[in-house]
Amino acid sequence: MHPFYRQATSLVGRPVYVHANGRVHYGVLHSVTTDGVYLRSLNRQTTVKADHADPLNLDPLLFTDTGNIELEEVFWPFFFLPWLAIGALGPWWW
Repeated sequence: MHPFYRQATSLVGRPVYVHANGRVHYGVLHSVTTDGVYLRSLNRQTTVKADHADPLNLDPLLFTDTGNIELEEVFWPFFFLPWLAIGALGPWWW
């Protein structure tokens, strides 16, 4: 068991940053097992190097704001039907 196992279990559900292999991973600690930790992403684009001086700025509304989501359902097979037709009729063109 890792020396920080007990400390990590007390932080479940809280935003943390984890240093691993020279990288910093930001997220909300989802669960802790004897094999490792599981993080949920904090909507950052990428991870950063450990020597980067980027402070961890958290907005409490980041996790609760779900308003103004614009969704539109798309039927994906319509995008593939032209390619299906080209693939099916293509051999007769030769």
